Amino acid sequence: VHGGCSRMELLPRHPRHRRVLLVSAVATVTFTALTTTFLVAFLASANTATGSHSAPPTRQDIVFAINATSFTGEDAWITATWSASEADLKIGSGDYVCYQDSFCTIVKDVNLWVGVFPASANITSIGPQEWPESNPPWLATAPIAWKPLYTTVGQVQFHLERQREDQFLALFGNGTIHPVMLRVSPIVRFNSSGLPNHVHIARTDSVDEMRVMWQSKFGDASQVRWGFKAKHYTFSAPAIAVTYQKSDLCGPPATTHGWLDPGYLFNAVISGIDEGQYVYYIVGNDQHGWSEESRFRGVTRPNATASLNITVVADVGLTYIDGSQYHWMEPHAIETTSGMEMAWDDNISALPNLHRDQTSHSSLPAFHHTRHLSSRAAATLDRTDVIVHVGDISYATGYASKWDRFLKQIEPLASRIPYMTGHGNHERDYPLSGDAFGGGDSGGECGVATSTRFVMPVPANATGAWYSFEQGPVHFVMMDTEISWVPGSPQYTFLETDLMNVDRQVTPWVIFMGHRPLYSLNVLDPNFKVLESLLFQAQVDVCLWGHVHNAQVTCPVYNGTCVTAASPGDYDAPIHAVIGNGGQSLTAFPTPRAAWSVYENSEFGFSTIQVKGATKLVMKFYADGTNHLDYHFTINRKARV
Repeated sequence: VHGGCSRMELLPRHPRHRRVLLVSAVATVTFTALTTTFLVAFLASANTATGSHSAPPTRQDIVFAINATSFTGEDAWITATWSASEADLKIGSGDYVCYQDSFCTIVKDVNLWVGVFPASANITSIGPQEWPESNPPWLATAPIAWKPLYTTVGQVQFHLERQREDQFLALFGNGTIHPVMLRVSPIVRFNSSGLPNHVHIARTDSVDEMRVMWQSKFGDASQVRWGFKAKHYTFSAPAIAVTYQKSDLCGPPATTHGWLDPGYLFNAVISGIDEGQYVYYIVGNDQHGWSEESRFRGVTRPNATASLNITVVADVGLTYIDGSQYHWMEPHAIETTSGMEMAWDDNISALPNLHRDQTSHSSLPAFHHTRHLSSRAAATLDRTDVIVHVGDISYATGYASKWDRFLKQIEPLASRIPYMTGHGNHERDYPLSGDAFGGGDSGGECGVATSTRFVMPVPANATGAWYSFEQGPVHFVMMDTEISWVPGSPQYTFLETDLMNVDRQVTPWVIFMGHRPLYSLNVLDPNFKVLESLLFQAQVDVCLWGHVHNAQVTCPVYNGTCVTAASPGDYDAPIHAVIGNGGQSLTAFPTPRAAWSVYENSEFGFSTIQVKGATKLVMKFYADGTNHLDYHFTINRKARV
């Protein structure tokens, strides 16, 4: 089950480690590339891709062609044309196909299908496997994306994005359980494959800094260059490059058919930033080129009188805009990220559905798959101070190509707004890997894929992904619900010390976050009950949770009972908000409703929190697509003196 797993005892495990390479700074250059477009028909059984696959038998009745092999820019549409026999369509395999609907429940016989693969792929059929969180097509290397074919002749389109590796398309028969390769296309190449990609930023533990992260095909010395005026880069800082191998992961499918070389994951820190100051930056090096310019705003200093706009999500995933099938479909995820782009627009509920049709690219706005925002979206993002994603981020679960699509999907937001993440079960859990539950929910990634892509201000001695930071009038605390939190554990010691030492004169609001919820559906989870007295004693205002795929809000609650303040504005108890409706399926609510549950909605969406000084906090829940405001609550507090 995507959102849940069985409860297991808290046992000590052995965490894995990453490899780190320090690189240095270099200067600027302009990168250009050329485009060629032509029809390439691949009729013979020759093997033109660089991966490993057996030559199919020669059949002159099968035709497979693509309309281009070279592209420039960030993305491109490619058309594949095929012609097969009626016999090929009649070998119904009964394979599962999830169409782009809400719950992925439609099943239809599949025989012919076309997949997109990295150039290094081994497309040998391997038959059904029992790896955790895995699914067909059963090939030694899983496709990045694929589409079923139901006619003997036709065309199918794929939306390709610039990757570290070249790509190719392949035509298969005999379904997805025991697929038989019929034809392979020539290599499809983006001439700018060496450029930096997947740029995003995050807070450090210092208010005058910002960490910039990106991914690249090459590990050569790279840097971030920045200034306080567009196109003027006065300063630079060297980047650290991190990579990992199969041996750094914990098991299949991450180490088998889901594996894709991550290239190099860079991060560099910009320092000396004043509050509200705009910073314009690029990343890369002279040898392979530089990213497009992006910008962010210096963070609001801890201050009880300041205001803060926070966008919050959990359990999101990603969407291929061409309607492709892929591992663990999240067709509504792109609606969530599109809504987040406009979350602070004063007229958000009046805006049209930005997502529109997933199967016809002509109706999709360009910023769904590039770093370019509309002027309105860019102006709206400038009003966002921080984004928090409370676990279950990409749902890669061992299928590494999903990380590339997810990072591309969030890049318009995350390259401009600090994107803070926490680990969920689908980032961290794997047997004998050191987590608290022992399930296979991460598909063998065991936190490595996430921690290398999203570097958070985790304490140096931490054995998990817990941390805290301050911004404006808010003290944020992110726990790692996948690593032991029992009293006496390193995480509990951190949480207790951190929460009990917040200066409420400076940051009067405390927002606590973790993936698995203490309160959800109609249950108080006994695994996390040990934390409740700490949260209450520390006077935490709001707890944000994911994992359960819906939206839910409690009353101010302690020990399963609603609490009323002694007088208006006094502290009562934490309000718990589940925000797991970001895109990965939906969970229905049981009946009867718990007495402490004041809002329940099984609808995809995103949420915002606005904090106004020391006395007011407003949380809003929006529905995807229509951007309709479905619910909100307000906390009014007396100013602390």
